[in-house]
Amino acid sequence: MKPFKFPASFLAGMCLFIFSCNSGDSEKKTEDTLTDSSQLKSTETSQENKAAAANASQLMNVVIVKHKVGSYSKWKAGYDSHDSARAANGLSNYLIGRGTPDSNTVLVILRAADTAKAKEFANMPGLKDAMKKAGVIGQPSISMVDVVWTNPANVDQPQQLLVTHKVKDFESWRKEFEASRQVRTDAGLTDLGFGYGSNDNHMVTVAFAINDLAKAKALLASRDLKDRMTKAGVEGTPAFFFYKVTESY
Repeated sequence: MKPFKFPASFLAGMCLFIFSCNSGDSEKKTEDTLTDSSQLKSTETSQENKAAAANASQLMNVVIVKHKVGSYSKWKAGYDSHDSARAANGLSNYLIGRGTPDSNTVLVILRAADTAKAKEFANMPGLKDAMKKAGVIGQPSISMVDVVWTNPANVDQPQQLLVTHKVKDFESWRKEFEASRQVRTDAGLTDLGFGYGSNDNHMVTVAFAINDLAKAKALLASRDLKDRMTKAGVEGTPAFFFYKVTESY
């Protein structure tokens, strides 16, 4: 199962060049030193370029859809039958999850290659009819998220948590959030990725893998977390959605 990976790049490089004005053996030594340094720089640059390319490939825009269905199997059949329509609008499957404990609440995450087309698709009149025909109950929640960080590790954990909330300032929130990563790790949560709304960078979405549900729920209900979120500038009440990944692509 592929986790909800929403990119990180930490690049650093330094080469030391030693110059000498001496002749003979000293000049040869300087030439050798420069050659070694150039090779070191070339190797480091190559490694950095590879790291940057890998991180860049992880950056993506996603569409997150959540709704209730009368029958999961009926909905899934209808969903699969519209793969070509989604593809024509630059949307590709990423993952599907079912709520826990309410397994008839479905979470769909799609990669969006073209945000303009994705918005047009989300507003198509025929989409609502197709969803209703597939057994979708009520009004679906649809949001577009610009992913700014994903966990570089391949976290294979189907039990996950999606958190959404508003913040005063994204970068201030990010600083506090990243500083508290070990707290979440100790509470059985692994950061999978986070981003903000395509039209509102104050609306943040975060995905976690759950390694210990009891510890995770204890953290979510704790005064410590509330204080940390207040310090990070979180406004209002966060929305928590627990789910199990059933399909990954």
